[in-house]
Amino acid sequence: MNGVGGLNRKGTGTYSATPRHFDLIFIDADKKEGPAYLDRALTLSRPGTIIVADNSLPGGSRLRFPEPGSDEAIVEYTRRLVANPHLVSLALPLDENYTDGFALAVVRQRA
Repeated sequence: MNGVGGLNRKGTGTYSATPRHFDLIFIDADKKEGPAYLDRALTLSRPGTIIVADNSLPGGSRLRFPEPGSDEAIVEYTRRLVANPHLVSLALPLDENYTDGFALAVVRQRA
């Protein structure tokens, strides 16, 4: 493993090592900042890195995160996952109403 760490709102944080890249990045933060967290995660990734975002199913955020802009940000996060040719992505619902789940992405080898 290349290192373990956490990011805060500014994209900085503390790490157990000072790696250039991470093997696993877990995003569980302010939903309105999700697209920015994805951008930062991509700068810290390499081929094979797994990016996991919690509470990232479009539509479920209205129930779980009623702040204005949360649902739109989750939709944009999802759009960026799908549109990025360097990611293989899927949504993993954790409940039968599709209101909670993870967005998973694996960074592909660049051609």
